[in-house]
Amino acid sequence: MASWPARLRMTACVLFVFGAAPVFAQRIVYEAPFSGQPLGQFLQRSASITCRSELADSTGYYPKGSGHSLLSSGLEKQSKPASWRLSLVGDEEAVVVPGQGGTPERFQVIRRDSTSIILARVGQGLAGGTVEILMIDPQNGSFVASDSSVGPLWNRTTVWVGRCE
Repeated sequence: MASWPARLRMTACVLFVFGAAPVFAQRIVYEAPFSGQPLGQFLQRSASITCRSELADSTGYYPKGSGHSLLSSGLEKQSKPASWRLSLVGDEEAVVVPGQGGTPERFQVIRRDSTSIILARVGQGLAGGTVEILMIDPQNGSFVASDSSVGPLWNRTTVWVGRCE
């Protein structure tokens, strides 16, 4: 069997020959315990709940001038929790009011059963296009919201995590 340095040289030669480079990744991990309450009432035909998030993770490209962009990414604890008031309207539509008294937005119900609730909205405006997805686990009330936007100001995604009640 070849010695460790010989195996390393052999691996480097194989990687070079096949055009692959070793990948070294940096990963930052954030973990926190979670416990929530089941949301059985939200599976009924017409129901409303409020979801809140204190954590947001945003990553994307932002203009920096002279045709250059800046890649920025970060997880932050919100100074004021974000909130969404969700009201189901039949089986195919939901009305979502972001924040305290924000403008109501109509979302399509993609899935609503005892394992998952998924709402989605595609928008177009002056700042470009947006895709929003709200996902809820009715078993424990956990909530994940994502907002991906592309336009002249950015190409980015923000993800919020929290709980619904």
